[in-house]
Amino acid sequence: MKFLKITFSFVFTFLFFNYNSFAQLEPTPQPKYIKQIADWASTLQRAKAENKLIFIDVYFTGCFPCAQMDKEVFPNEIVAAALQKDFIPVSTDILKDATGDSIVKKYFVRGFPTFLILSPDGNLIDHFSGYKDAGMLTEKLQQAIVFNNKQKYLKGYSADINNNAPQMYLNLFDKENQQRLDSAQANQWILDNRQAKPEAAAMLFAAVSKPSLALSAEFINQGKVFSELFGSELTINKATDILGKILSQQATKMNDNSFSDFLNKHQTHFLNEDWAVIKSVLANNYYCAAKKDTTGYLKFMAKNPVIYQNYFGACYNNMQVKKQLTPERLALLAEWGLKGINDNSAFDIMASVANILKSMGKTEERKQVIQRIINKCKTYKVDSSRYEKMLNG
Repeated sequence: MKFLKITFSFVFTFLFFNYNSFAQLEPTPQPKYIKQIADWASTLQRAKAENKLIFIDVYFTGCFPCAQMDKEVFPNEIVAAALQKDFIPVSTDILKDATGDSIVKKYFVRGFPTFLILSPDGNLIDHFSGYKDAGMLTEKLQQAIVFNNKQKYLKGYSADINNNAPQMYLNLFDKENQQRLDSAQANQWILDNRQAKPEAAAMLFAAVSKPSLALSAEFINQGKVFSELFGSELTINKATDILGKILSQQATKMNDNSFSDFLNKHQTHFLNEDWAVIKSVLANNYYCAAKKDTTGYLKFMAKNPVIYQNYFGACYNNMQVKKQLTPERLALLAEWGLKGINDNSAFDIMASVANILKSMGKTEERKQVIQRIINKCKTYKVDSSRYEKMLNG
């Protein structure tokens, strides 16, 4: 298959949107320096004229993490300065703006908020979703500047906001008459059109819930290429979906050694940073969902420490609620957390690690983690009073 020649699931994303199902929250006004997109052409024109990157916040009114970004992150002094210096910062509400609707279709946006960073010419540099605190977002902005200077773009996407996707794909995003994909029709369209319309074929492949065995196998075999063309987020989501389904069919006949063989079989097909995440999600599927072996999962993650989305925090909180935190599991959680975090990890994840250490009586280690949180707060000018109290409490 030549689909990849030029040519996901997430803890809190939605493949088939049900816009009316979300509780409407009181909207938090965005800072004035972030403008609503008037139209795509004028946004590109301004970016070219000022030679700045384009930062797009894709959200909808009523989205809780979107409101958190508006309240806690975009007003941050460091973030605001970075966005105004090197970027054209814009936003679009997908429930109200035609441009937002086009962006969702163009880039197969599944989670909210989603952030897109483009070159002044409209080439996509990065595509990531979910709440990002001031440090995490600033790191993404700095990385995008470096990538732009090196002209490192996700070249599977054209710079044109319009796409030539089939109607069956567009129907997924119809707010009034949403229609699910027919997998057989979608697979056939990809086979028939991937040469002439590789970008549209890639987005349709990302959307189809039951890709054919042939398409799935080629995607897995060319995971590195797909990631370089369409980004890590799309690759990770699709890989965990496909491999997770294969794993679920085989898991009852597997032991830990054969699971390891399963991982080794596919590892070389993906970029190292993508595979680290894919492997961690598959481990959750194997140990927790199939084998009901929470301790085995924690042992795996302690040896392969990745902090992705909120798997760490959710695992810890779930065991707390169910009163499943044995001394062994606490020790494994602590090992996973301490190895997985860095000085710019999410505040809540680092705080979870500190709480685990507290429950273990590891006073000095706990203080060291809290101090790392406080240092990050100072670096990004975030209020550290809460963590100061933790340190002294």
